[in-house]
Amino acid sequence: MSNDGISVGGASAPESRVERWLLALYRLALTAWVGCTWTVGLLAAPLAFAVLTPRSLAGTFASHAFYWQSIVVFVCAAIVLALHKRLERRVHLTRVSVYMLLSMVGLAAIQQFVLGPWMASLRVEMMMHSSPVVQESLATQFGALHGVSAVLYAAQCVLGAIVVARSR
Repeated sequence: MSNDGISVGGASAPESRVERWLLALYRLALTAWVGCTWTVGLLAAPLAFAVLTPRSLAGTFASHAFYWQSIVVFVCAAIVLALHKRLERRVHLTRVSVYMLLSMVGLAAIQQFVLGPWMASLRVEMMMHSSPVVQESLATQFGALHGVSAVLYAAQCVLGAIVVARSR
């Protein structure tokens, strides 16, 4: 295989411009996907809670950041998974890596469409109730959901690191 070609049946064929652009788009989408996941979860959200007061403002900021991060994830996942088959020989993604990517999308979907709305409704309920007993119960539920969400997010970060490390 030469620098300007891809190996096809033992012979070197010129790499098409379209394929080079698609490969660049694939790599950019994978980078944006994993990089956005790491940046929002490991930098922006913790920084919001360290800097912003009151905590409810930090929570509002973090929930918006996670919402937009999930949009980036879904768009980038669509690009990466759509281009995977066409670029299979070039990107060297194993079946295991594809399953990891699909798992990341599934975890992001659970967070965005199940845990996120559930946690948002609990936040609203906590603001509406003045009873300390009710607020404590809601805060306990919120904390449990936040813990589950954090584990799912950490799994996405680890899976993303593995996929990026395995990609060539």
